[in-house]
Amino acid sequence: MGKMSYWQMVFKDEFWGCGKRRIFMLAIGLLPMLIVSVAIAYDSQVVDRLEKSRDALLDQKSRLEESDQRMGETIDELMLKRDRVKTYLRDTDDALREVEIALRGTK
Repeated sequence: MGKMSYWQMVFKDEFWGCGKRRIFMLAIGLLPMLIVSVAIAYDSQVVDRLEKSRDALLDQKSRLEESDQRMGETIDELMLKRDRVKTYLRDTDDALREVEIALRGTK
């Protein structure tokens, strides 16, 4: 008799005995269920992490929208002030031009 492979030796009744072989076959049969259970557990962990990431991103979006709103209001106020200053500059330029014309007229 030649040399047996590992699997040939494992499946020989003399190696396990009848009951041990059945246990081994049952364990091999249950292995896919174990793999599926681990995959489902992993899947639920992934879903949980994705949900937490989504919640964190929604919170961040809300804070950014509030910040954008406040900055928009501040910019609007500053633009009004700038428009006022530009009006004062135009009025000052007009007054300056009138004074220069008056000064030329006195010479």
